Parts: sequence; C-alpha cells; structure tokens
Amino acid sequence: MRIFLVNQSDNGLIKKETFCPDRLHLSEFKEQYISPLKEGWNVSVWDENRSDGYELKDGDRVEVCGPLLVDPKIARMKRAEIKRQSHVSKRRHAGNRKP
Repeated sequence: MRIFLVNQSDNGLIKKETFCPDRLHLSEFKEQYISPLKEGWNVSVWDENRSDGYELKDGDRVEVCGPLLVDPKIARMKRAEIKRQSHVSKRRHAGNRKP
C-alpha cells in the first residue's frame, strides 16, 4: 500500500512516498515510519485528526503537524487587515497620476 508522508522541516514541507503493508493502523504507522514526535506535535490524515485505530487506505496522506504558534482566527484577521490597508493605499495614489 502506498502512503504519502508529509512532514514540516526548517526547509518547508517534505513529501515522501512510503510503501507499507495493507491493513496498517495509524498507531502502527507512527511507530514504524515516524520518529518519536516532539512535544505538542500531532499526526493527521488528509488534514483531519484520526484515532490511532484508523486503518490507513492506499493513497492516504499522513501529515506530521507542529503546534500552532498563532490562533488561526487571529492570523486571518491580521492578514485581512494587511490586505485592506494595501487596497486603501493603492486607491489613494490612483488619483495622483499625471495624464
């Protein structure tokens, strides 16, 4: 069975194709293919939390995820504010063009 393992590193995301036996549970996969997780790190399948008893399927994407450093809601609000400021700045300067 083919599983895609995605891991965060200092160089960005690393995607690795792994071949493992059929009917493998997530807990067994973690023991055999993922080094011990750091404090606060988690494993998900297709970006969803799954129990250790979840039976992996061919083609699943197993992701090793680091802890959240910023609340996603706050991060979205900050990005929206920056984007809004960018649009306001562009509108102010749009009328100052010379013909």
